Amino acid sequence: MELLTHITDYISPIYNQTSKDTFSRLPFDKYFKLLNLYVNQTQCNINNYAIFRLDDIKNDVEFVNDYSTFSDSNTYQVIYYDTTDKSYLFQAFGFTDMYELIISNQNRYVFIPVMFSIKDNKTGHATMLIIDKQTNIIRFFDSNGLTKGIINNNIIDKFLKTYIDIFNITFNETYIYIEQQSWLGITNHNEINKYILNSSNLKNNDVNAGHCMIFTLIIAHLLSKEKFELNNIITELNQIKQNELLDLVMGYTERAIENLKLIDF
Repeated sequence: MELLTHITDYISPIYNQTSKDTFSRLPFDKYFKLLNLYVNQTQCNINNYAIFRLDDIKNDVEFVNDYSTFSDSNTYQVIYYDTTDKSYLFQAFGFTDMYELIISNQNRYVFIPVMFSIKDNKTGHATMLIIDKQTNIIRFFDSNGLTKGIINNNIIDKFLKTYIDIFNITFNETYIYIEQQSWLGITNHNEINKYILNSSNLKNNDVNAGHCMIFTLIIAHLLSKEKFELNNIITELNQIKQNELLDLVMGYTERAIENLKLIDF
């Protein structure tokens, strides 16, 4: 498959479960460092954050506040659900820091991880914001396909559309956030499966939800080569046989851990 020839050197022929366990629990700063290396992206120091809130009753996004920090700098953008208040919080990069991140990178794409978290739940989920500077289009990628569950695509779209609208007004930009269902081109439920890269589609215990972080890295890495479009990358990966996909994901994970050891000092 031509798609994979562009990342062959990043796939180890041998692997073990330890690497997968390590990567699935990788701290965000280490993951972001590896991502920036793989996609040749300049990392800016993030000290400022903006907080947005959405509750189940009003169903409207409101800007709560912004804050600066040094002790907790370079953390992630996260969408958090409070099971007690029945509300969602979106911790986003401050608008100035976001602007600096975009303009400091000369590549076509800028990749920004977004994490999901639920109160009193130790598990999380890794997703990604993909900014196309050539077309001024911004998309949200989830290896689970169309995002469902408590934090679903409707919640994400509301947050990100508000965030990007304010960003555009602040810096006189013209970025367009495309809602997840729209850029996936899903018109009926049966079309969702071809965009799912995790276990809900593969129906096995080898490639599963624990690989969400590595899938975001693979997608960003391939897209950064500027040879393929996002939809094509996802659908082609989904056509790989299960045992070959396992070798790809685990081999890529193994090499990623090896590379992280070289740069993490």
